[in-house]
Amino acid sequence: MASPSAVPDAFTRAVAGLRVAAPREEILLEEIDAPKRLAPYGFALSATVLRGADEVADPLLPAVAWTWLTDGLDQHAATYTAIGGTITQNTSTRFGELAGPAPTADLEIRASWTPTSADLGAHLYGWCAMLASTAGLPPPGVTALSHRHRASAG
Repeated sequence: MASPSAVPDAFTRAVAGLRVAAPREEILLEEIDAPKRLAPYGFALSATVLRGADEVADPLLPAVAWTWLTDGLDQHAATYTAIGGTITQNTSTRFGELAGPAPTADLEIRASWTPTSADLGAHLYGWCAMLASTAGLPPPGVTALSHRHRASAG
């Protein structure tokens, strides 16, 4: 990787913009080490969707999640090229002496693309839109009704 003094100003500004972005409150962003062999400069984020203190993930097909990623980028006018990635799906159901907690499902999405505009906030918000869709969050400004508040058919 290039020395810190050689980092282009455009990259430094882009990273600064990503660090101040404020997605939905249910999405926790954390900086992680970027893969070092993919590009001379890299910045990586890990994102977790939370409901209260609980991590949320629905068991969805990887192809659907990939579509939600590209749709989210498009909805936020994030222009890009060379998109690629992997999606890993894990499910766990406990049995016997380990039974108890509800089954869990995790979807790990690793993606990279080359932005073709300087507005990286649009790319981050597109990514967050995909996370919200994957976790089944309602659109911003919409409150999901709990089972207690739904009218029962009699």
